[in-house]
Amino acid sequence: MAPLPPLGEQGPYTESAKSLTSRGSGQPAAAALHAPAARLPRQDRQPLLASRWYLTPPPAPHPGATRSRGVAPMPKRVTIALTSGLLASAALTGQAAAQAGGGFNYTFIEGGLASQEYNAGRKDQDLLGTQIAGSLALAPGLFAVADYEYLNDDLSTTSASIGPGAHLPAAAGLDFYATVTLEYLEYDWDDRNSEDDTGFGVTAGVRYALMQRTEINGEIEYVDVDEVTGDELLNLYATALYELAPRIEGVGELRINDVGEEDNLGALIGARYNF
Repeated sequence: MAPLPPLGEQGPYTESAKSLTSRGSGQPAAAALHAPAARLPRQDRQPLLASRWYLTPPPAPHPGATRSRGVAPMPKRVTIALTSGLLASAALTGQAAAQAGGGFNYTFIEGGLASQEYNAGRKDQDLLGTQIAGSLALAPGLFAVADYEYLNDDLSTTSASIGPGAHLPAAAGLDFYATVTLEYLEYDWDDRNSEDDTGFGVTAGVRYALMQRTEINGEIEYVDVDEVTGDELLNLYATALYELAPRIEGVGELRINDVGEEDNLGALIGARYNF
């Protein structure tokens, strides 16, 4: 590198520095750039200010970014929080729906062989026959029931009922229910003497899931058909159900019927199909 000329001597760059002196300011251009803008003429400030805009352009968008259409993107944390809240709400809703009715099915049909004692003095009978019954879920907490039974010995009895019901889950695997029914009962003695009556019945009961495949029920029934029986009836039922296959359950039932001069025992064995 060539040595710099002594101070005061004219070197090769002295003239060029002088030629770069700002017009009318008497200062070098480098000094003029660092001078306050107010000391520069208007025509000299505008190019410098304008050049600052062009020297610092806005940063280019990321190649993978998408252009916004006037809506600011939602922060990731907010999106995750909203998604988690929706999933939790859906889970709670599904859990509430599953627990409605305590997990019990109220749409089914069942039937079986039934037996019933009838002790009334000299008219003692051991009645045998069939029963068919069903239930239909109408809405959450509401259902309808119907049943028909025919029993026969020297005495033939025909009974039928239909009406609405409601159930309320008390806990997991525990349901309370009640029905109000229209009742029909007919007694026929050897086709020579028959009586029949239409009345109403009220039933209250409980369903309990004893084990995974086993259910037990308890029920008390009040029936008013006193034109045939001579008095109102108060009947008790204890039922056990066991799952034999998907949708199919075996049914066993014990009854205490308030018919005649004393309580009478009855039983039923059959099957239930769940829809």
